[in-house]
Amino acid sequence: LVIPCDHKLNVAGQTVEWNSHMMFSDDAGETWQIGEPIRAGGNECQVIERADGTLLVNTRMQGHFQGLRGVATSSDGGATWTEITHEQQLPCPKCQGSLIRYSESNDDSTGRLLFSNPHPPATKDGKPSGARVRLTVRSSTDDGQSWPIARVLNPGPSAYSSLARLPDGTILCLYEGGDKSPYEAIRLARFPLKWLTSAARDE
Repeated sequence: LVIPCDHKLNVAGQTVEWNSHMMFSDDAGETWQIGEPIRAGGNECQVIERADGTLLVNTRMQGHFQGLRGVATSSDGGATWTEITHEQQLPCPKCQGSLIRYSESNDDSTGRLLFSNPHPPATKDGKPSGARVRLTVRSSTDDGQSWPIARVLNPGPSAYSSLARLPDGTILCLYEGGDKSPYEAIRLARFPLKWLTSAARDE
C-alpha cells in the first residue's frame, strides 16, 4: 500500500522548501513507514506502479516552478526516490492533477495511464500561464514515458480533478469548474476510452 503525501520544510533564514513523500505499508496496513522526501519543489502528488514494479510519482511544482509537472521514480517501494525532473510533455499551472492506471499490463500490453489537469495557453511571450483553465485529459500507453494523446474536457475555468475507471471501462472525471470561476461547481464527466483515443489531439 502506498499513500502520496506532501510537506513543507521550514529552515530559519531560508526559503520554504516544498516536497512530496510517501507513506507505505508492506504488510497490508498493519504497520506503516514514511519514505524519504522527493526533492525538490513538489507538493500535491499522485503515484502509480509501473509494469516493471517501479513507482512513478507525478507532482504539482509549488517550488522551482517552470510551468510543468514534476516526476520522479522509486525502485524500492517508495522508500527512496530519484530527483524530480520537469516533464516537458505535461504543462501545468500551480495546480493539482490526477493520475491513474487505466489498465494493468496483463490485460493491456501497453499499460495505459490517464492524467488530467488544467492546461492554460502560454502567455504572449511564451512563458507558462498560471491560469486554471482548459481541463485536459491525457493518455500514455508506455507507463508515462510519453503522452501522445490529449483532449480538452472543459475549455473554461477548471481546477482540481479526480479520475476513476468503472468496471465497464467508462472513465469518470470529477472536477472543479464553472463559467467565470473554477470554483462555481463540482462537475462529473463520464466518457468512454474511445472518446479520448479516437479524437485528434486538440490541446
